[in-house]
Amino acid sequence: MPAVLLAGVFTLLLLSACQPKTPVRAVSKPAQTHMLQAFMGAAEIQKLMVQARSGGDIHVVLRELDRLASSDSAPIREEAAFRKAQLMLEGDLPGAEEAARSAIEAYPQHALVPYAHFWMARWWLEQEESGRALESMRTALLHPRLTRELFDNIFNIAPAVVQEAGEREAVAWLLAAAEIDFAGRDNWLRIAGARLWKPLNN
Repeated sequence: MPAVLLAGVFTLLLLSACQPKTPVRAVSKPAQTHMLQAFMGAAEIQKLMVQARSGGDIHVVLRELDRLASSDSAPIREEAAFRKAQLMLEGDLPGAEEAARSAIEAYPQHALVPYAHFWMARWWLEQEESGRALESMRTALLHPRLTRELFDNIFNIAPAVVQEAGEREAVAWLLAAAEIDFAGRDNWLRIAGARLWKPLNN
């Protein structure tokens, strides 16, 4: 286990021990004083997403998104790139991960960047890669444009994935969870400590 994770857990455990003890509550209070609102996209792109998910020809929809990705309108162009990647990941189409990473690299400040990491996390789960899925969810969780919607989605999935992932990825995600989720902070640190002590005691 990397020394940085050991130091991180032990430091946070010490800080946690100094805090007043209160019952651990359900995830409900993120670290940010203000969570961003969920992204509201363009109506024409949302229409295409509904079309694809309602049984429409996915390739026709992807071609239309490609067309919009060349639009003169920056908001349309940028969202189209992300939505194309989303549909490709959901359909496990060839080049899906590359499309998502390309959108992130092209538009690193876009509001859909943390969502793209979450979409990749779900895709990694379909590939039975729990460690990589946790890494992607950790990146989404720590992103400055994290929304309440995405926060809830991550915490609905990640705790179960922690049970399957290796120590490095699991502890890294748990530390991120402790940083973001004040309500469950002590709980996440205890789980992280248990994951670290188990291999050390074997």
